Amino acid sequence: MCFADESGNLIYLEVMTISARRCFIGRDKAAGVLVGHLEGVTFIDSRGDGCYFISNGKEQTIKLWDIRKMSSTPPAKHEVQRNYEWDYRWMEYPPELRNLKHPFDQSVSTYKGHSVLRTLIHCYFSPLHSTGQKYIYTGSTTVLSTYMTCLIATSF
Repeated sequence: MCFADESGNLIYLEVMTISARRCFIGRDKAAGVLVGHLEGVTFIDSRGDGCYFISNGKEQTIKLWDIRKMSSTPPAKHEVQRNYEWDYRWMEYPPELRNLKHPFDQSVSTYKGHSVLRTLIHCYFSPLHSTGQKYIYTGSTTVLSTYMTCLIATSF
């Protein structure tokens, strides 16, 4: 969980739902849903602008999200069928699954190239004061991965 901005009114949860704090009063319902990861989410980080955040998934991807693209309800059949047994704690992600995409993926962009194995790797936006949060970075089971793609150039 992390806050979307300094106001504390929006909260990003790892289940990829966006909750407005005012929604917690009298209702147990998310303000919106974003669908896209195929496996569990290990970490989320907000850009702090109330619009963009990134999430790291166990399927070895980082996704960039724009909450303005969220749905009020998830697609009727948003669960992806799994025909495999896999556990990040002791198994490498199956190579044949690395290029799968969720059929209802709402992310702005997907980044690949790092490995989540035996650990719950985090992902972050680069510091505002030195890079203007133009980059994202993460760890990997073997090395530090930096996605040097300028996020400003990404079509938001």
